[in-house]
Amino acid sequence: MHKGTASVNVDGRMIDIAYVERSRRTLVRADDIKDMEKRKEEALRGTDSMEETLRAAFDNI
Repeated sequence: MHKGTASVNVDGRMIDIAYVERSRRTLVRADDIKDMEKRKEEALRGTDSMEETLRAAFDNI
């Protein structure tokens, strides 16, 4: 991208720079959400997680 241009040519199509930047931010946000969901899942599966407590309780029935 050259300074002063409002669009770029991608596979023969003109794409607005604003659209490219918004798309990049969207992809970064999607990666951040994916990482956050992974951390939440790991936290819920910790040693004192509710899931493990319930499974242990049901195993003793």
